[in-house]
Amino acid sequence: MSPEDETSIPDSSHRIDVKSFILSLGGASVKHPGGDLASHLGRVADKLKKWGLRREIVDAGHLHATYGTDGFGYAITGAQAQLELVDLVGAEAESLISLYCRCDRDASYPSWASATPVIIDRFSGETVVISEAQREALISLTVANEIDVLCHDPELLRQHGADLARLFEHWRQWLTPSALKELDQWILWCRTELE
Repeated sequence: MSPEDETSIPDSSHRIDVKSFILSLGGASVKHPGGDLASHLGRVADKLKKWGLRREIVDAGHLHATYGTDGFGYAITGAQAQLELVDLVGAEAESLISLYCRCDRDASYPSWASATPVIIDRFSGETVVISEAQREALISLTVANEIDVLCHDPELLRQHGADLARLFEHWRQWLTPSALKELDQWILWCRTELE
């Protein structure tokens, strides 16, 4: 489960457009666990694609930090780029990106295994009920993101690995078989690293 276990997915013309967008906004110059933000975003997209998720979810993963997140405040662009993002990846992917970036994780995550999953907006405090499809997408995106971050940052692994492993156990039913296989491998690796 080490970073060396990762393989990159060949680029399509669409993926090249998404990467170009990230690079044009300076994503390669922003430090992030595992190197830089652009590399992290690419690895998350690779995971989601390997897990068999639709292009809209892969695109949301590739751009999940566009507006900044609860765990990584740096935004590569602001809400003024919403129309450009919709043109690039479509309204569904942009909506997932927006939900992910607005999500107050501590307030929202407990609801994701409930009958009424919600996003608590970290800016406005508004409660947004999410659909079943959005729940599945956001859970997959969150698991892919956190696996990548914690595989590249031993300190964050020590701080959050055990708690995230327990949380992800509650979300298993919303993950694909490929995602579950990687999650199980990551949990074993995580336990070994934390001993």
